[in-house]
Amino acid sequence: MFRKFLNDNNWNQLQFIHNRRSTQTIIDQYNKIKEKQDPEIKSHKVHSLGLPIYVYHFDEDNEQKLIQYFINECESHNLHKRKIICRGIDQYKELSGNEEAKSCWKSSIPSYIIKSHDEFSRGDIAESIKTMKYVYSMINDKYKKDKTLNSDNSGFVSIFPSLEENPLEVSKLLLFLRSLPPTTLSVEKWQSDVQSLIEQHFNFEDGVIDFELKQRMDGCKMEEVKLTAVCDFFQVKFNPYASEVSTVHKVKGLTFDACLVFLKPNQSTNLSLELFSKVKELKEKHRLLYVACSRPRQLLALAIPKSEPKEKIDKYINPGYRYIDI
Repeated sequence: MFRKFLNDNNWNQLQFIHNRRSTQTIIDQYNKIKEKQDPEIKSHKVHSLGLPIYVYHFDEDNEQKLIQYFINECESHNLHKRKIICRGIDQYKELSGNEEAKSCWKSSIPSYIIKSHDEFSRGDIAESIKTMKYVYSMINDKYKKDKTLNSDNSGFVSIFPSLEENPLEVSKLLLFLRSLPPTTLSVEKWQSDVQSLIEQHFNFEDGVIDFELKQRMDGCKMEEVKLTAVCDFFQVKFNPYASEVSTVHKVKGLTFDACLVFLKPNQSTNLSLELFSKVKELKEKHRLLYVACSRPRQLLALAIPKSEPKEKIDKYINPGYRYIDI
């Protein structure tokens, strides 16, 4: 409908061509993602540090090394507000170190508690609270503390409508996270302590919470699993940059000093080099790459796998970019 109005001569078009966020170098790169009739965009009153587009050409097992390069470059230019951007939950989990681990419990509740605690430990408080809200809804549903909750967790919304609307309940979840036993305890001891903590903290009857260990697991002896430290079994890792990783959808409308955008080969819905070109009609993946590349003020870095040849980079990235082989 919007496109119909634009083509209607009875409507006057007001083109917004001045950009107050990004440097001209960044704008010139993402301005390649547009329809042929769209106007050029100009940077307006933005102080530029004169940084080029950075291209990290990397082997796919070097993502963390690449991220460290990017972080170091940001620090050298005092670019402290930054974001690492990708498309898709699988790549997000891989980059943030948030890949799902196998569970030794029949219930998924303990695994989500560990996930929330891990998010809390690395400073991603909002995501940690979001996970804990889901945990609490599952606990209520499974153990029927609150009969008003439905199996689809719809009743949970009334208990925790939002962080802003119910700060006391959020505080209660934060206190629970701070009180969790360390993951250096054995699976058996950690389970017992967490079950007791839930009963005390959320006013359940003693002994009602029982996660139940699985009777068998492929490749594992359950008696050994019980004595294994939770952190060893789940391989819980602290990723200092995990909170800086995000999907494109989560950064819409936001501004950062620097952004690292991960690209993939041109398949399906991937964000790829080929999208940096004028087309007759933009698709969703064009718009998402545009969003990702238009977030930074001073530094736009692109992570491109070695499966994409250097000749292709030269074709789609504007001249003058800085090339880093990793």
